[in-house]
Amino acid sequence: MISESEGRPRRSGVGDVIAAFVFILSLALGSQAYSEIDRYAALRASGVTVIGAWAGRFTNPADGLSYGTYFFELEGRTYTQQQVIDESAAYTDRGQPVEIVYLPEDPSQSRIAGTEGYGVGSVVMLVVSGGAAILALQYFLAYYTGRSAWALMLLRRAAEWRDSARQADD
Repeated sequence: MISESEGRPRRSGVGDVIAAFVFILSLALGSQAYSEIDRYAALRASGVTVIGAWAGRFTNPADGLSYGTYFFELEGRTYTQQQVIDESAAYTDRGQPVEIVYLPEDPSQSRIAGTEGYGVGSVVMLVVSGGAAILALQYFLAYYTGRSAWALMLLRRAAEWRDSARQADD
């Protein structure tokens, strides 16, 4: 049904609400992923190595991941951290020495040396959330400008290509 005042078809607000939710959620998850990647990059670029001590390990029943706890002392202050570790990590004895990389400007930001690489999950989350934010934004632009958005057109053409390829196979 065409609205006489706007010249565009009316649509329910459900799509708008979903697109807005996807956009906001994408921005939140993307900023979290970027923050994690930025922290890893800072540790790799300017991290300082110190010898700390192993405090223990446990498996979280909620997510099934193994976590390791370590601590180190710096200028009379003790910093204790936990991080996800590999099941096969060699750290088993409490008090066992372990190399720690920390940020000099914020020693509470630290990792076990050698594990300060980018998490694949963070990179994937950043890419997926960026794509979802673009698609949600394109959804609004396509409707409110009255033009087809390039991202939606690209998806539509990919679907048409897929359908024509399926028909050719039949």
